[in-house]
Amino acid sequence: MPLALPSPAHADTSTPVTSRCADDIGHGTLTRYVESNALGSLTYYVFVPDSVRAHPGVVVHLHGANKDVRDVMCQSRLNEVARQEGFIAVYPQEDPDNGNQGIWDWAGSAYAGRSGRVPSLLAGLTRQVIADHDANRDEVLVSGISAGAGMAVVAGATYPDIFRAVAVEVGGMYAGLQCNPTTPYPNSTLDPDVSAQEAYQAMGAAARRVPLLDSYGTADPLAAVTDQGALVHQWLGTNDWADNSKADGSVSQELTATWRGSDNGRTFTVKDWRDAAGCLLVRQYAIDGMFHAYSGGAPLSPTDITTDPTGPNMRAEAWQFLLDQARHEGAPCTE
Repeated sequence: MPLALPSPAHADTSTPVTSRCADDIGHGTLTRYVESNALGSLTYYVFVPDSVRAHPGVVVHLHGANKDVRDVMCQSRLNEVARQEGFIAVYPQEDPDNGNQGIWDWAGSAYAGRSGRVPSLLAGLTRQVIADHDANRDEVLVSGISAGAGMAVVAGATYPDIFRAVAVEVGGMYAGLQCNPTTPYPNSTLDPDVSAQEAYQAMGAAARRVPLLDSYGTADPLAAVTDQGALVHQWLGTNDWADNSKADGSVSQELTATWRGSDNGRTFTVKDWRDAAGCLLVRQYAIDGMFHAYSGGAPLSPTDITTDPTGPNMRAEAWQFLLDQARHEGAPCTE
């Protein structure tokens, strides 16, 4: 049974397709679209569950290196979370002809900023999904894993007027590019304070504080390379700049809470950073013993090492994180 979603705003590019996730059959619609502008185009898939709420939230999820989003939506279990919570899940697919064999060019995108090819296309397609479904603009999240996490950081910094929060699994700081220390981009840095200012400058007139959820496995070598501590430092610094256009410590770098937890066979440590008013700005999960994989995901096969069925489902955690900011902590915390 194919999953089809007619959309009048995309009648010229929409293509109903069949989901590869068995539980989606009969419980939602999946449609392929193409977003284009003067800089290029980007294919993306939109999953709308039958349980979709009125004025739904939107989660834009960015795949890892060389991944097919039709597999990613199953591995991440994001469609499952969308069915449970009634939001719309969106999956952009980077073209192998752009970037490095289908890997998001987060480095070049940080250099280009808001007017870059990928950030502008992500913003355009997200705006279109919001318009098509009369979505709640306060419940729009950009998320990603690995290379997609790097791009999600760039998207959140360049378009804070669209993305209300950012959720990354093994991300890296804006323009830090630790994965490629020999990058030719002139604004690359390994200094999180410099990166913080660059992310703020990328926000431009749309600058605002944006909450970040970060997660990684303690056995993941890429988490060490990208330096998750530097990412937290950078994002707190960017929020410090964004609240009053100054790096004056109005958003502190001091940890405000930490606790241990367990879920689905794995233990983890959670750290929170809040401002003086108690607003949660950054939360970080360190998942014990996990490698470079989707935590709490659904492996495609016994040899699928990119997906770990144990541990917390971080896509579900990301959605709750967004709701906590949008509904409970509201304007005083995010504006």
